[in-house]
Amino acid sequence: MPNWFELPNEQLLETLKEVWYLKSPKLIGKLVKKGSLYFFSDTRSHEFRKVEYPENPYNKEIEILFSPDDDSNLIVNSYYEFNIGVRDFEKRIAKNRLQVIFASKKNYTLLTQKPFIERRSKVYTGINIELADTIRKAIKTLTSDINREPETFIYELLQNADDYKDVNKKNVSVNFTITSNYLILTHDGQPFNFQNVYALTGISQGDKRDKTETIGFKGIGFKSIFKD
Repeated sequence: MPNWFELPNEQLLETLKEVWYLKSPKLIGKLVKKGSLYFFSDTRSHEFRKVEYPENPYNKEIEILFSPDDDSNLIVNSYYEFNIGVRDFEKRIAKNRLQVIFASKKNYTLLTQKPFIERRSKVYTGINIELADTIRKAIKTLTSDINREPETFIYELLQNADDYKDVNKKNVSVNFTITSNYLILTHDGQPFNFQNVYALTGISQGDKRDKTETIGFKGIGFKSIFKD
């Protein structure tokens, strides 16, 4: 898609919607602040798929300038869903970076846990039963190949706790509690976030693959803790 970012505004917006599988011109992004300016980073689709500019000779990572009319209620490092538009041609390249799209000043909402989980659930609600069964069997085969011993799930839990240590701590503390019906694990590492939930509801969607300091990276091992 050579020079896609030179297309007219309306055509470019439709092209990006097609490339990113967007039903409407909306994205999700993590709000960050640099100096006095706000940006959305870690940009994702409605289904929380990571989106990138196609065939980008500049920057792969999308960073969207956000200039709200009122910033008094904004929560930095939180995720928002927002409407997007296309910048005029002469403004699409700045400081050797593509800045093709902008975030609406008014049409944005804070992304919260329950609606996000419900949205992820709807992704699979209408899936074909035969296809769902095929996927289930494939995951079961893969997890059994990775974890041949029944107690392996314990190591998966420990591994996940170690991979998500508190950034301010060198080690993570883990506790196992056995009740009459449950084995409960707690640790003092990072809590689950949107990326973790997204990773658990897909295959190879995790964020460990590019993190060489983490133990896990296959994108499927943690799912082995779910037993029949």
